[in-house]
Amino acid sequence: MPPPIPPWTGPVSVYGASKLAGEAAVRESGAAHLIIRTSWLYAAQGQNFVHTILRLAREREALRIVDDQTGAPTSAEWLARISAQIIAKPPFSGDRSGVLRAAADWSVSWHGFACAIVDGARARGWPIKARTISPIPTRDYPTPAARPRNSVLGLDRLGRIYGIAPTPWREQLDAELDKIGPFMEG
Repeated sequence: MPPPIPPWTGPVSVYGASKLAGEAAVRESGAAHLIIRTSWLYAAQGQNFVHTILRLAREREALRIVDDQTGAPTSAEWLARISAQIIAKPPFSGDRSGVLRAAADWSVSWHGFACAIVDGARARGWPIKARTISPIPTRDYPTPAARPRNSVLGLDRLGRIYGIAPTPWREQLDAELDKIGPFMEG
């Protein structure tokens, strides 16, 4: 019998509800499975929050970033690496099945994450125009989709069952900024 839908779920958007429905379909299939959930995913490549902040910090003197939403910014490279470790050790049954939450250690607001991105860029000598990064409430930055105020994930099973200690988000960010570096200098 598949594990029940976790009681802590409460999607606040169509996107979140569709993800939960997909997870339910996997569980209900009866197949051996493992669903890995993550938080605030970004990478050195592609469009994501890190690249948006770097672009805006080069273009503008002042940024306004939401400060009342909290999560754990997670590097796609880190998630891929630990996913490969997990997949290499089947089976996905008993304790090793169901939903596994995998994200960076520690949490931060979008504003705090933006400040860390800009501070990291400055420390690397990248051209940054932004002088101020002001915290704002969610209500001052309306988006088409609602976002949860707190998307921090409990990571206890990651260590207890898979023996993986999450890397702090700042360490993950530093590694990704180092990869972006050659494209930002000058």
